[in-house]
Amino acid sequence: LLLCTCFGQLLPGGAATSAAVLAPSDREMLLLKASGGMFGGSENAFGQHAFSTKTSQGLVLWQDTSPDRVVYINPENKTYFEVSLSEYLEDNRGGKRSFGHYQSSQVKAVQLSDGTAAKEITYKGPASRRHRAELGSLGSANSSEQYSLSNRVVSGTGSRDATQVELAQVICLSNVKLSAAMNKVWCSIMNCEPKLGFPVILRGRASHREQRELSQKANMRDLFVYHSLKLVPLDKKRFLIPQGFKKARDKSALYFSESGVLESNDLDDLFRGKVR
Repeated sequence: LLLCTCFGQLLPGGAATSAAVLAPSDREMLLLKASGGMFGGSENAFGQHAFSTKTSQGLVLWQDTSPDRVVYINPENKTYFEVSLSEYLEDNRGGKRSFGHYQSSQVKAVQLSDGTAAKEITYKGPASRRHRAELGSLGSANSSEQYSLSNRVVSGTGSRDATQVELAQVICLSNVKLSAAMNKVWCSIMNCEPKLGFPVILRGRASHREQRELSQKANMRDLFVYHSLKLVPLDKKRFLIPQGFKKARDKSALYFSESGVLESNDLDDLFRGKVR
């Protein structure tokens, strides 16, 4: 289902909509709505000096006054907890892998579902031993034959074949203008280089287990799927820790306590199934 959703956002060919520059101001913010395996359903708001990601678990806030820190905010128990950017990135790997070791990439122009011009970068690289086994066992009866014909290339030494498979895909916009610091952090979250533009779709190769769970032919996993991007009236509350919220002792207390400090009765409620 997710696979179909992602491809439904791309319309190759045809005339692309002229891309007006989109930039937050003192009156407007950018609102990017998305879904996918990384956050689930999310609303990502970008102001001039901060951005936030709102999901079913609460709010995550980044501010340029503390560019190496991220704040988790839980509106259910009115607590917040600050972590380093590196810890946040580790918490939200979500099936992502670094693109740095991928051997080749292909770039082409595409359109989003609303006609907006975008750039699609597909990363390829050698298949792992497990992926080679998967290609021979998944899909139709002739999948191994297709794999042999279309995904094998001669290695640089010419002494053996190196199997090239699609490992990741990112879709970026060039008309979004954020501060350099903000764009760098957003691209870090989306696992791509800032020079590519503003990423709005991210797909990564599914693990062996994920391929079995999704479908026999779903080799790629939708991590972040674009739904819409537009300028909306500025909501300053999206970029601030709400007044009256308490600092949690740790991340466990942030999500499972009533007051920001994990007590024995909170654990009792958790094991009885009363998760907030």
